[in-house]
Amino acid sequence: MVLKKKSEISIRKAKTGDVAKLAELGSETFLESYSDHPILISHPDVFHQFVNQTFAHEKLKEETSDSCTTLFLLEVSSEIVGYAKLIQDRPPNCVKGETPIHLERLYLNKAVQGCGYGKLFINYCFEVSRKLGMKTCWLGVWDGNAKAISFYKKIGFTEVGSERFHIGSQEFVDTDLIFEIPLL
Repeated sequence: MVLKKKSEISIRKAKTGDVAKLAELGSETFLESYSDHPILISHPDVFHQFVNQTFAHEKLKEETSDSCTTLFLLEVSSEIVGYAKLIQDRPPNCVKGETPIHLERLYLNKAVQGCGYGKLFINYCFEVSRKLGMKTCWLGVWDGNAKAISFYKKIGFTEVGSERFHIGSQEFVDTDLIFEIPLL
């Protein structure tokens, strides 16, 4: 991907018509982020099955119409290069902040990482969350994803706990660190 020097940037809510591109981008960015994950290396079939289920078109269609879930797309020069997923759900017990919202996913195409789009995108998610009356944002991140952990800490998230993350039906488990940030 080649970006123009003065790229036009937009963020918008995903629609049902975006599902195919969202599935493609979601699978691609998820696999990039977890390329050195032990389960992907030792059991690629299990990991790919999990990715295929997570980014199945039907599942994404349901998520675009779920009133508790909002998917956003980041476009640069009219190309979708990132997506985010906010969910109004129950947080783990370690999240103590008032009226929390879950930033379940924030992924960018590798070609645009390090260009400032991640910070722009997460700040947009914070603003949307504030407008919904949320006062805390929380997320989980694989404890082996040092790049993401560094990014979230730089933004101001603090680690508040951990939880087990299940991959597939064979009970492969890894640890997600839980982070939260007040939405001031």
